[in-house]
Amino acid sequence: MEQGNFYLKTKLRLISQLAMALLLSLLAHNAFAGTIGTKGSWSSSGGQSIYNMSNPRYSFTLDVGGDVEIILANKTNDCHADPYLYLLDSDGKQHDFNDDWNYDPTGTGISFCNTNSRITRHLPKGEYLLVAATYRPGESGNFSLSMTGFGVNKLTLEEPQLRGIKIPSLKVIDTWQGSAGQQLDYEKNPSYIFKVLKPGIIDIRLENQTKDCQADPYLYLLDKNGKQIDYNDDWRYDPEDPNMTSYCITNSRIIMWLSVGEYQLMAATYWPDQSGSFVLSLKGDTGALSPMTKIRTGYWGASGSGGLDPQSAGNPRFDFRLLEPGLVSIDLISSEADTYLYLLGSDQTLQKDDNGGDRTNSRVEVFLPAGTYSLVAATNYQKQQGYFKLSATLEGQQGGFYWLKGGSALDSTQVRFIKTKHNPKPIVIETDPSYSAFIKEYIVSDQPQPDNGFGGTLSWKEIDWWWYWWPDNKIGYVHSMVPNNFRGTSQIYLHLKDSDGYIKSYPL
Repeated sequence: MEQGNFYLKTKLRLISQLAMALLLSLLAHNAFAGTIGTKGSWSSSGGQSIYNMSNPRYSFTLDVGGDVEIILANKTNDCHADPYLYLLDSDGKQHDFNDDWNYDPTGTGISFCNTNSRITRHLPKGEYLLVAATYRPGESGNFSLSMTGFGVNKLTLEEPQLRGIKIPSLKVIDTWQGSAGQQLDYEKNPSYIFKVLKPGIIDIRLENQTKDCQADPYLYLLDKNGKQIDYNDDWRYDPEDPNMTSYCITNSRIIMWLSVGEYQLMAATYWPDQSGSFVLSLKGDTGALSPMTKIRTGYWGASGSGGLDPQSAGNPRFDFRLLEPGLVSIDLISSEADTYLYLLGSDQTLQKDDNGGDRTNSRVEVFLPAGTYSLVAATNYQKQQGYFKLSATLEGQQGGFYWLKGGSALDSTQVRFIKTKHNPKPIVIETDPSYSAFIKEYIVSDQPQPDNGFGGTLSWKEIDWWWYWWPDNKIGYVHSMVPNNFRGTSQIYLHLKDSDGYIKSYPL
């Protein structure tokens, strides 16, 4: 009898141990597998943009790598909106996207609404972002977002002020051509606008492009209305921070904590009438910065403005190109006139505004597909006179926006000579690689204006680009020997042409 009790107790103990092991296994499995979800809404979506703050953004983590299924769907069966789902890494780089959830013959890919979105893929352990976008901008409605997989942990909605592309640093190359010294002069001192999308420490540097310290930079940081926040003249050595050094002590640097908002930078100089090339760079520890874009200036002249007529010759027109879709904020500002702003596409009015900015200034915020557009700086009344500023910022990558004609891709282009063993005097054209596709041809001449009728002028040639890696960005070059018939010429010129026919000339 005792032996039977012993076997019975042993059997019960084994069953108990197996049950406990099974329970622990189930608990462990449930800890790493399952479905999480959330609900949200679009009030006026941003279309197919990962940068538009009108598209809700969610973060999540995978505790272990594995297969995941992500579904962005209309909350109800009326299929009111057309979802467009993006999967990004923690730095905002796109991993995958999906528009319409097509029928899957395996039976796992059927949705009540074929415009809903679904991504299935294997992901390694780590942090990720989801963007609940839509196919068209301006859509509204309620949606559900769900994830199924191993190690899926916590879908968290990012607050609106924390959304935006993470850009660790920004850089533009430009020139002074007779600067205005320390004056807040938008016409002679190149100026730029940018947004801080997440508060933090921002490092701003204004430096001579070359180490010969040709000019004495003077950097201004202004608010969105042009009011001075800070300035810096000379970048002095800081014994407590060995990184606070520059190859030229006359370069300028501002390090400052900035809150969310729009800001301006002015590249001035200590002395007036200085010329030369400079580099303006911007780095944020938070990484949440919009691209820098140049502020354009203009004047409603002696004959006055053309009033509300977008076709009037008295209302200056500015063209720009978007290399990617995104949300664009445009401001027309004047302290001397009542502004009226037009946004045109293919000569059709897309947006117009009278007093959407501060006081009588104009402002337009609109999602735009990639393409070429026009802005008309008009006024509410005819024959008004005065200066104005026109600015535009894109919530996207640096280089995704640039001005045409008076502000073409050629504005960021530098031309110089370098010496090599095989080519004693090549001409070097240096530009941002994002713009290189729009700079098409060059011509060498002994005349200040390109004209095939003059002797010594060569035919237009296609530019053959190749790349050289600097420490932190890509720069394009093209080489051309100086023609033999120019060897004794006191002055020769290089003329560049972009895809819109705009020509810029450089003395060499």
